[in-house]
Amino acid sequence: MDNTTFAKNCVNAITECIVYDWSDEFRNEYWEEIKDGTNIYYHMSSVKPMQIRKAINKWISNMPPSSARTLGDIYLDVFDYLVGVAQSKTWENKFADYKEKYGETLRSLDLAAIPEETLFNFGFVSWSSNLVLMPIWFASILPDDYLVTSIFGNQKKIGTMNNDVRCGCIAAGFVKN
Repeated sequence: MDNTTFAKNCVNAITECIVYDWSDEFRNEYWEEIKDGTNIYYHMSSVKPMQIRKAINKWISNMPPSSARTLGDIYLDVFDYLVGVAQSKTWENKFADYKEKYGETLRSLDLAAIPEETLFNFGFVSWSSNLVLMPIWFASILPDDYLVTSIFGNQKKIGTMNNDVRCGCIAAGFVKN
């Protein structure tokens, strides 16, 4: 498993545990399902996060200034927070702080202009030929009134979405051009 895929899996897993306030028992069962040879706690509390961060940072720093680069910088900030959560196992939900810090920046991003492979590396998933689902970490820091398109084609405000998760993403996203 490469660093980008491992990072995406870690970010999705830890975010789900925090946002949906899972019980410790369920969290531990979930961790066992997300392995890269051994338990995710081991990797996130060892030197692995720094190796992953360096690889992601190198990849992002080679991007020209763009929506993808902005998204990458935010992703690294959230990644650092989630590594801290995994290392301390405190499960403190600070997504409201990130929503305040980055919400309006995210609102202005042209997601459709970001290459699909780049979006995939940040945890987005193609649901259909024209709908891209948003990862939970991203959806958790969007302004509550941000409009998304559900997997059923309805437009909804992100703040009204339930906890239906598909492939580490909420059951909604944005329509590609």
